[in-house]
Amino acid sequence: VTTTATPYKLIFDPGDGVFGSGKKTCTGPGLKWNSVIGDNVPSPCMYTYRHSSAQRDQGVFVAIVSVTWNISWTSNAASGGSLPSYTTSTFMAFTVDELQALVGSGVLV
Repeated sequence: VTTTATPYKLIFDPGDGVFGSGKKTCTGPGLKWNSVIGDNVPSPCMYTYRHSSAQRDQGVFVAIVSVTWNISWTSNAASGGSLPSYTTSTFMAFTVDELQALVGSGVLV
């Protein structure tokens, strides 16, 4: 018997609470990153932290990344089928710094 697990859905909970826009859910493989496109093409899987993590416990946002897998099986007896999907999760800690800029009018007084 051979089983195959294929990633179906990614769920990203950024861990920034009321300062963020909530979980991001992406289905399918998304766009493969390459140097020509870089980070400039919008994707439903993108997330931008809007605030520094400095005020959080230990100065980090603790995010949860989950992947839901579709699972199928085949055998040498010419049979096969689907099994229930399965979700794996892991925690990641992100330090988010803040950069402040002052924009002037360009007029000297």
